[in-house]
Amino acid sequence: MRKKIVALLAAVLLLLSASACHMVYVDQEKDYAQVVFSVNGKEYTKGDIMKLYEAYRNTYGLTDENQETPAYIANYHQVLDQIYTELLEHELILQYGSEIGITGLTDEQMEGVYSDLAQMEEMLETSVRTTVEDEAENDPTIDIEAEVARQLEERRAYYGLSTGEYQERIEKEALRSAVRKYLEENYVPSEEDVQSFYDTNLADQKRLLEEDMKNFSVFARSNLTMYIPAGLRYVHSILIAIPTDARSEILRLRAGSEEDKQKAQELLDAELAKVEARAQECYARLQAGEDFEKLLDEYGDDPGMKQDALNRESGYILYKEDESYDKDFMQAAFALEKAGDVSPLTPSAFGYYIIRMDGETQEKTLSLEECRENIQTYIKNEMAQNAYGDKIQQWKRQADIVEYKDRLY
Repeated sequence: MRKKIVALLAAVLLLLSASACHMVYVDQEKDYAQVVFSVNGKEYTKGDIMKLYEAYRNTYGLTDENQETPAYIANYHQVLDQIYTELLEHELILQYGSEIGITGLTDEQMEGVYSDLAQMEEMLETSVRTTVEDEAENDPTIDIEAEVARQLEERRAYYGLSTGEYQERIEKEALRSAVRKYLEENYVPSEEDVQSFYDTNLADQKRLLEEDMKNFSVFARSNLTMYIPAGLRYVHSILIAIPTDARSEILRLRAGSEEDKQKAQELLDAELAKVEARAQECYARLQAGEDFEKLLDEYGDDPGMKQDALNRESGYILYKEDESYDKDFMQAAFALEKAGDVSPLTPSAFGYYIIRMDGETQEKTLSLEECRENIQTYIKNEMAQNAYGDKIQQWKRQADIVEYKDRLY
């Protein structure tokens, strides 16, 4: 009797298990057909959101394998939220943009879109070709052109280039930018606004830097440095880089478990080995007396050190507590003793660095005239961003909007 009861219980559990599996099954076609919002009757579905997903997910390190894992589910939801918001704003601009003379992208704006696309394609091809050529050095059986074509197509699909999602994303961003540009076009910050901004923010910078030098990174990134403390270090660096996708994977793994950290180190060692010969060649030429700037142009892969980059003339400005730079880079930079000293070849998560110390700062307060252009740009951008938000809210009030955002998840 007991055996029959156990068998019956097992059968019931099996049935419940099968039912549960059936209950969580999702018909993707029906799921994607769900309306997530409408603007004056113009409907957008979950499928419209997911159609753009490929063009956004790389920013958050999402892949088909990890996008719905516990570690990445917040990133996945954040991507969907971002696309949802941008699509809603885009539709409002399409319906109401004519009020401010915007009915679509101009030929000049489309040229900008095509230029961005071309740069992205070039960057991917360069990265893939470098990777494949390095692999071919260790395996001469590799058909370089065929392997480049295969890996490039994988990358283009991952970034949404091959299916058009990437272009669609930057077209929508270009249209939003056109609205912001229109709103700021005729705005000139008053002298009173500029002076007030300078006085207030200069005092705040000095106070905040006394409290924590990490605040310097915030001011530097916003291009609003008004006060420079003593003892900061200027450097130029030659970076012989590993591929960006490998670097992203290394940084992702470093943030995980001990096992992930070990995988990160193994991947880094393998990638560094691929570029070591080029790095050694550069360093040997520098040691032989060749000009640092010349070698920087020939070997340097860091966008921040390119000829037209903001930091090329002045160099990077560093302080010991700065966590925005790679720790190996920072350690090597602060091991240098005087202006003109050059570091040994320094491995990092970005590739191999060669760092030159250019000098240290003396305490300095920048004048209003030195800061004026950056302050005016900042105020205009802030005004345009606030005005853009106000305009979107105005159009939302005008429109009949129905939202079912919970259907995204």
